[in-house]
Amino acid sequence: LEAGRLAEAKAPLERAVEVADAYFPEAANRERVLCRLALGRCRWLAGHSAEAAKQFEAALASARRGISAVGGEEGRVPAAAASAVASGAAVARFQVGDFDAAAANASEAVSLASEAGGSAAGDHRAAALARVIEEAVQAVQGAGSSTSEPLSSSG
Repeated sequence: LEAGRLAEAKAPLERAVEVADAYFPEAANRERVLCRLALGRCRWLAGHSAEAAKQFEAALASARRGISAVGGEEGRVPAAAASAVASGAAVARFQVGDFDAAAANASEAVSLASEAGGSAAGDHRAAALARVIEEAVQAVQGAGSSTSEPLSSSG
């Protein structure tokens, strides 16, 4: 991904997701988050926001399980990491015009950042990005309005 060879990265990242889902223990939440997040980032950088959003939201589902994991550190996902994942999902959903999902993900990102204590710079960035998405959704929809319909370019 860092070298920008997205087409080459896609297949191995998809395989990593498949392996994590099929063979990793149920408590391997961090690993699932990392696999889905990497694939989502790959798809987002390649301009496939809808596919990216699906991967980010799958990562967020694993992150939620990891936040609530009990019995030691195995499988735990820090709330700050989950907040960053939720922010990514919010951006991707906003880009495809799914404003309700974008607003929900952004709200969750802000809540998770608050839960994390917001001590690290990354926590502040994730929360700030989420707030920007919340405000952007309000601007696009208008105050009190709600729609999940993508924007149309026809006039």
